[in-house]
Amino acid sequence: MIEIGRFLVKTIRTLKLGDGSTFAGKLVLNFDKNFLRKMLYKLDFYILITGTNGKTTTSNLTSFVLSNKYEITNNKEGSNLIYGIATSFFQKIGKIGVFEIDEFHINKIIKMREPEIIAITNVFRDQLDRYTEVNKIRTLWIENFKHLKETKFIVNSDDPSLAYHFKNFNTLFYGLNLNYSRLNEIENASDSHYCPNCKVPLKYNKIYYSHLGNYECPICGFKNPKNYLEFEDVRTYGVRGIELKINGRYYFLNVSGFYNAYNVLCSLVICNILKFSINEFFEISKNFKVPFSRGEILKYKDKEIILMLVKNPVGFNEILRIAYEENFDLIVISINDWTADGHDVSWLWDVDFENLINSKEIYITGNRAYDMAVRLKYANYNNFKIFENYKNCIETALNSDYKKIAIMATYTSTILIRKFLSKFKITKSKFY
Repeated sequence: MIEIGRFLVKTIRTLKLGDGSTFAGKLVLNFDKNFLRKMLYKLDFYILITGTNGKTTTSNLTSFVLSNKYEITNNKEGSNLIYGIATSFFQKIGKIGVFEIDEFHINKIIKMREPEIIAITNVFRDQLDRYTEVNKIRTLWIENFKHLKETKFIVNSDDPSLAYHFKNFNTLFYGLNLNYSRLNEIENASDSHYCPNCKVPLKYNKIYYSHLGNYECPICGFKNPKNYLEFEDVRTYGVRGIELKINGRYYFLNVSGFYNAYNVLCSLVICNILKFSINEFFEISKNFKVPFSRGEILKYKDKEIILMLVKNPVGFNEILRIAYEENFDLIVISINDWTADGHDVSWLWDVDFENLINSKEIYITGNRAYDMAVRLKYANYNNFKIFENYKNCIETALNSDYKKIAIMATYTSTILIRKFLSKFKITKSKFY
């Protein structure tokens, strides 16, 4: 089956029909429904990374570090359904599996073989037509995870709902312990700022983003649990990277945005319990490259182009903060509503465009470009152009006088745009 799978992936890529990371695995599982189960049992150890935002970066960084000591199987392309994980075995059968997994598909894989580690990044509203509200995801997790006997959980303590629901599991928590509050108040795009026990608003003394921060319930006293590891400071440098302080020492990484502090910390905890020291982790991580469309810096003639994935209000707000810091000349926003993006685009109304737009001009494209335009109109931003064809949009941007361009796009848009950019010899698309 592995040889068949490799042939399928190679054929799909040769014919430029896609990257094969989903279809090949799906086809093989149709022939042999136990294929993935058998592959999981070939591993000595396997790790699942789930949550709304940060799965791909956390998974790829963890794999990058662990690969210095172990043979790793990893779905690095970000195809995070069981089909994508099946496809990852066509590339390599390692000693350790590191897989990002969709929030709803995790229950399928843990029934095949119990994982040694499940790491959870956060829970935010995302793809409402598919996931509905965050309570549904948490309920599903707790119901399925309570049957796991040996799994160690690594959980973000700054997310109140996760901290509360995983306090009675075999859990190591991680979080930030900064001496300042990044935000003055809870954002509109916030889902879990009520006490899970008393149902009253939590009192925050520090807010980092969305509902993540240092909190305490004024009635029952519920608060952040003690962390296994925590960062003491986070310094951001736009798209150039972040600097993280732990045990009194600063470390620099080539990942952009404040939110990536949590992804790095989650990865650090995983690697640390697998016998990588903090210094060793950061020394290896110096050479880590950001995954597909997670702040990729591309060059074209005298222009710098930053490609950034947006998929929900919390993530979009953080991307806009990077853009505000960078002061881009032009922002291109491409919104699609295909299945991989989520059909419901009402989430655009929860993004804080009113306060976080400072670009000279915005180009809008994607099959929901007009929805995006209406949203900007209501944010009192009128300096935009609508392009019904994304190729015309990108070509116009490349031929403009703007030197510093940000492209913010939903998942299917990033794939299309990245493929189109490769024709200009800006970047060689490894996915097509």
